[in-house]
Formats: sequence, C-alpha cells, structure tokens
Amino acid sequence: MTAIKEIESKLSGIANLFGVVLLSFIGHMPEEKVAVEKGHVLTKTRLTKSLTRDLLFIHNENCEYQLDKDTLTKIYKSFLV
Repeated sequence: MTAIKEIESKLSGIANLFGVVLLSFIGHMPEEKVAVEKGHVLTKTRLTKSLTRDLLFIHNENCEYQLDKDTLTKIYKSFLV
C-alpha cells in the first residue's frame, strides 16, 4: 500500500514514536475485516447498521523503545474493539 510506505518513511526519523493510528468513520460497509502485516493493522468494524469504523495502525520499525509482549498484546487487541 502506497500510503503505508509513505508514512513509514516519515516515521523512520522519529525514534521515540511507536506508531501512528489513523481513524475514519464512514457509511455502512458490507463486511468486517482484519488484516495484519509487518506489525501494521487494518480493521473495518461495523459500529451500527449505517456506520463503519476504519482503523489503520502503522508501526514504526525504527522505534528505540522495546515493549514487553503483554503490552504489545494489549495494544493490538485494542484495535479490535
């Protein structure tokens, strides 16, 4: 995805940023979706009959902070709510 590559390149110079979350709320989409690739997450979650939330998390691979496995699990689970 071009947008992810562009944002990754911008994040690469920010060593203290773990990642970026982008949200949008749009009209009804017919299906829910979860995709995970290289630490990035894309979710489409139907909130009501006529409203869907899209969430895109872009992980900064150059972040200097190391998070423990439990913390990472909680972060990634929060994207599914």
